[in-house]
Amino acid sequence: VRSDGHVAAAVDAAAQGLVLLQNRKVGPSQAPSLPISGGRTAVIGPHATSRGALIGNYVGQSCPKSLDDTSCIQSFLEALNASGLNMEYAPGLSKVTSTDRSMFPAAIAAAKSCDRVLLFLGLDTVEVEREEQDRHDTGLPAGQLALLGELRKLGKPIIVVLLNGGVVSSAALKEQADAIVEAWYPGFFGAQAVVRALLGKSNRWGKLPVTVYDEDFTKKVDMLDFDMAKAPGRTYRYYTGEPLWPFGFGLSYTTFELKLASKALEGGDGVLRIKQRGPGATLRVEVQNVGAMGGDEVIMAYFKALPGTLPTGSRATLLRRQLFDFKRLSLATSASETLSFSLSAGDLAVYADNGDKVSYPGMYEVEFSNGHMSVTVRVKVDSAGALVLEAWGPQPLRPLPSAAAVVPRTRDAAIVV
Repeated sequence: VRSDGHVAAAVDAAAQGLVLLQNRKVGPSQAPSLPISGGRTAVIGPHATSRGALIGNYVGQSCPKSLDDTSCIQSFLEALNASGLNMEYAPGLSKVTSTDRSMFPAAIAAAKSCDRVLLFLGLDTVEVEREEQDRHDTGLPAGQLALLGELRKLGKPIIVVLLNGGVVSSAALKEQADAIVEAWYPGFFGAQAVVRALLGKSNRWGKLPVTVYDEDFTKKVDMLDFDMAKAPGRTYRYYTGEPLWPFGFGLSYTTFELKLASKALEGGDGVLRIKQRGPGATLRVEVQNVGAMGGDEVIMAYFKALPGTLPTGSRATLLRRQLFDFKRLSLATSASETLSFSLSAGDLAVYADNGDKVSYPGMYEVEFSNGHMSVTVRVKVDSAGALVLEAWGPQPLRPLPSAAAVVPRTRDAAIVV
């Protein structure tokens, strides 16, 4: 338990879950805001010293003293201190929901004395989001936006690290922050993982697993209506609006290029043909690291049916695209690797209005994307007609556990055995 190998695996898992949302070039040199290099950094924000917030609330006992003890969890400030970063700390706010500006002057003074601002913002599972306490909006708490706005007036580069479970939607944050790291609730070793990424010692970023709508989305849509396809649509599969950050988005400290490398497309019309009842085909995508740093990339495979393929008027025609596979790879500078994606007619199936999973003959577009660039190929499914792959039917109900099978636990929780 907690061997060096286990700790390294936990830190690496946290690193792969971080998402680099923004990394603007700043200053006379027009260097990217991240990774942090040289100079002095003002460390500010209510989450700079957080411990319990890093692990969220779906956890067991983490530290020796008690179920509520979080003293053994390293905070961001402690991890930054351990890294040797030249910095000055001022909280700015006492907690994530505070609107008290009495600590703003000290935070502003710290920022004035430094070359950049590293701001730890976000939500928590105590006052903002938890079971039996839903959020009424998806923005940042007002006090945090006010702190960000005051710091922005100084003209110093601002790097924001976000802690949250549910999405944070803020056009002001996107506009005013030069770099944004989505850290979620990164886990017990989350501070180590985040600091390593901020300093460029890790370049293993992930991709957004959600669509981040604008902050007015919840006011424009009935959140109790779970019709995903109803305009303007929900999730990347149906949303027709312009999100703040799209599903699958995520940057890197290096640059990757993609190109198709499938022999199945050579010498033809650029259309891959597969039989509906056949074995399918393999599509290959070459990924090359053309930047100055080694790092990870995630390639996602999507499909969409082209016009005329699906029955006119069916709800499936509203599907904008569907993820069917993804692969992560690590590449050194100038290195390349060819990824293989298996594709069958079943991978391109959609759900009919009656709930059946159906393969329809016709034309599809398959897209391979890293979240901000993509390559596509047209695919034709040959068949005489639609093929039901999985018929919809009511599922049998599972019996509820008996009272004897419920073991009481502290915090009024229970374990079903």
